[in-house]
Amino acid sequence: MAVHYNEKLGEILGLFDSLFYAWNLNNHNEDSEVIGYKIEDKLFKDFIVISEYLKNNQQDMDFFFNYESKLYKAFIKLDMMSQCNSIEEYLEKIQSITEYDIRKYLVENYLNFEPSMKREKIKQVTNDSMSVLHFIKYINISDKSKWQIFCMLDDINETISRFISFIKRYSLFYYDVYISNKRLIDERNKFIKDIVNKEDFNSLIAKIENNIDLKDYNSLYISFSYFNTYKFYIEQNKDTNTCYIILGSRNSLSTQYIDPKAEFDANRSVLKNLSDETRFKIVTFLLSGEKYAQEIAEMANISNSTVNYHMNHLTLSGLIFTQKIENKVYYALNKDRLQRCVEYLMRIFQI
Repeated sequence: MAVHYNEKLGEILGLFDSLFYAWNLNNHNEDSEVIGYKIEDKLFKDFIVISEYLKNNQQDMDFFFNYESKLYKAFIKLDMMSQCNSIEEYLEKIQSITEYDIRKYLVENYLNFEPSMKREKIKQVTNDSMSVLHFIKYINISDKSKWQIFCMLDDINETISRFISFIKRYSLFYYDVYISNKRLIDERNKFIKDIVNKEDFNSLIAKIENNIDLKDYNSLYISFSYFNTYKFYIEQNKDTNTCYIILGSRNSLSTQYIDPKAEFDANRSVLKNLSDETRFKIVTFLLSGEKYAQEIAEMANISNSTVNYHMNHLTLSGLIFTQKIENKVYYALNKDRLQRCVEYLMRIFQI
């Protein structure tokens, strides 16, 4: 398998990460505090600066970067992004996204609410906008999110144009913020790239393989997004036999390489999550393999929204992988993260 480190991929994706996290900073900050993380001061200040800038773009931000609906993700295609050297180049490629692609994303994005839907039914639902609207009507999301989806489907081409126009305007400001952090970003890119180039990267690949099967993939692309904090993002494209892994600022895969304080914070987060009875049940349930949200809800006797709440915290702590395969979301246990926590305790207490 060919392994590639693509700095530009993280730079471009970082623009969309910066918008989502800055606009939803209160939600993100609360999630981080619950699991024992504190957003780094410099990054937090960057988010504040960005959110201030975005106040003049409230309509576009509420529409595309809503914390629940996340419509902007319909335009995040890592296979296309990995081929680009700039945001401008990627925005040109976005124009090739078809109406069917948008409908397919919307249906598959909300499949956690309807895990029993068969592939044949998915194809049927995505054939036209009215079928998608009928499907969304019965999904357990807010009326605001449903209305945003309706508006998006009502004129998809206009929505794409509106999105591109907004991103073009924001990109100039984004690069000002990005350049102000370039030294730090370059250092982290070099740090991770060195790991990729070292022989011990094989062990890193082995850890990933504990959770996703990379044997069938011809290529693995790895990148780093400064504005995507505490976690990493995985996308698999079975059509091209390619897997993409985007590492966040303090992702669990590289925690062991950072510093003692980061290692302490990461392991404290794991233990804090395991001390919650519901999350402990979820972790033990996932020992048998990856699950849909509905399966977890039935096992723990909780609602889908409560499942999402717990899974967000487990993901942020590194205990859970959120895997996206063809826009379909699965949850899987990161057994290696558990093992590293146990090893950390044994080393600290000299057991």
